[in-house]
Amino acid sequence: MAMAGTIHEAESASLLAQIEQESAAAAKQLAEAAHLRKGQIVVVGCSTSEVVGRKVGSWSTPEVGQAVYQGLNSVFAPLGVYLAAQCCEHLNRAVIVDHDAVPGAEIVNVKPQPKAGGFWEGFLKAIDTSSVVYMIFYFLMIIAFSYFYATIQFNPIEISNNLKKNGGFIPGFRPGKPTSDFIRKVLNKVTLFGAVYLGIVAILPLIIGKIVNVSALSIGGTSVIIVVGVALETVQALESQMLMRQYKGFLE
Repeated sequence: MAMAGTIHEAESASLLAQIEQESAAAAKQLAEAAHLRKGQIVVVGCSTSEVVGRKVGSWSTPEVGQAVYQGLNSVFAPLGVYLAAQCCEHLNRAVIVDHDAVPGAEIVNVKPQPKAGGFWEGFLKAIDTSSVVYMIFYFLMIIAFSYFYATIQFNPIEISNNLKKNGGFIPGFRPGKPTSDFIRKVLNKVTLFGAVYLGIVAILPLIIGKIVNVSALSIGGTSVIIVVGVALETVQALESQMLMRQYKGFLE
């Protein structure tokens, strides 16, 4: 099978001529049976693969489509009947028609959607920032990665051993496993509240954008967290530099 835009070996000049001739015959039969009048619109939807006797989507080329159009238009154009083409599912099965047929209609551009009405349409809707599924998944991922970060940054057993080596302890808990269990419990609680807070901050702009129907707000959640984090680190760095200058001046 060749790429679209090229003629397959089976698409000889005689085959294209036959397609055009049969399309014209079908159009003539339709015009007579329906008593078509000037200004009416005929909607045509077909697969060029099926026209040449192949499976849908396996043998499509512009040449076959052009042959079908020429055959139909040769009958409908003299009658003043407009020809509208029903697009495939990749264009949401839209209908394309000459603007003269509907002069009051607005000219629009059709945006292709992969397999509209199928799996990809549902997938694209699910990962859209305004979808409920995306918000829930986003919120759960923030909580999951918060716990992941806390786990790799803080080791309760190591903290407990360091306290024991340095002679420190937590009142009410014996050194060793009881201390590490207590630290782990406190760490989980603190991480949970922090993760929920970050999740709310992240999805709040998404929820507000969905309510007021303003998609521009959907980029605010993570940006706020990053900006605030960088601002806090910058302030801490400036404070450290100021303290170093003060101590240096005092020693001199």
